[in-house]
Amino acid sequence: MKISVIGLGPVGGTTAICFAKLRHQVTGVDVIESKVNKINKLNKKRLKATLDTKEAILNSDISFVCVGTPCKKNGELDLTPLKNACKQIGETLKEKSSYDHHIVVIRSTMFPGSFEILETILEKSSGKKCGGDFYMAVNPEFLREKTAIKDFFNPSFIIVGSEDKNISKKVMGCYKGINAKKFIVNGNIAQMIKYINNSYHALKVSYTNEIAAICKKVNIDDEKLMGLFCEDTQLNISDNYLKPGNAWGGHCLGKDLSVLQNRAKKLKINCPVINSISKSNDIQKQRDKK
Repeated sequence: MKISVIGLGPVGGTTAICFAKLRHQVTGVDVIESKVNKINKLNKKRLKATLDTKEAILNSDISFVCVGTPCKKNGELDLTPLKNACKQIGETLKEKSSYDHHIVVIRSTMFPGSFEILETILEKSSGKKCGGDFYMAVNPEFLREKTAIKDFFNPSFIIVGSEDKNISKKVMGCYKGINAKKFIVNGNIAQMIKYINNSYHALKVSYTNEIAAICKKVNIDDEKLMGLFCEDTQLNISDNYLKPGNAWGGHCLGKDLSVLQNRAKKLKINCPVINSISKSNDIQKQRDKK
């Protein structure tokens, strides 16, 4: 396929290089000349970079938008880079025939509700209709900075979100040759999954560090302990307890959590994650009653 990649940061640069390795014809775009030059120095027959968004869009069938999505000081998502990119794409789509059925794929991380905002911008700037003249999809990335290329070719899964399954299949076709679980879902799930992943990863790190702090106070080898914890793939490292439902109850969970919280307090170790577990469960009990 002829692919354009908008934004050549860690995600976009990796995406462009790896799609070219999958034998697609790829044009990368960035506003920073040094990034464009870096890509062009790779001397790949199927990969080039440019500062001209219009050139890239006109010479591609599908565009992967990989610009940054920072958060504002108040924690809100800043869609400005995505809005600007979509406006530029839309202005170029004016010049493309509606029969081209260009596909715009948002690879940048964005919260549910953002898709509709970008769709409106694309329609307004192009004068065309999404779902008829052009199409949109979401394709979240799961790339770590130090192992991005390895992660691209060896993912846990590939997710494409769109309300049009045929478009989702076309986007998924870009990944032909990669052996991984592939899921076609709706746009909201595809937007939300990255937030679920990253918040859970953050939770695991913070929880583990609180456990380690307690272990050090009572002279326990925290690395051996967590290594043993990870050996249980039936309960600890599994999908058990990760299914939405009612608050937890019973005797053991509450009792043992209470003892752990109490001991951490006596040891004067601040454990906000561990201490918040029972509070969160009390809130869920109230939700269950509604």
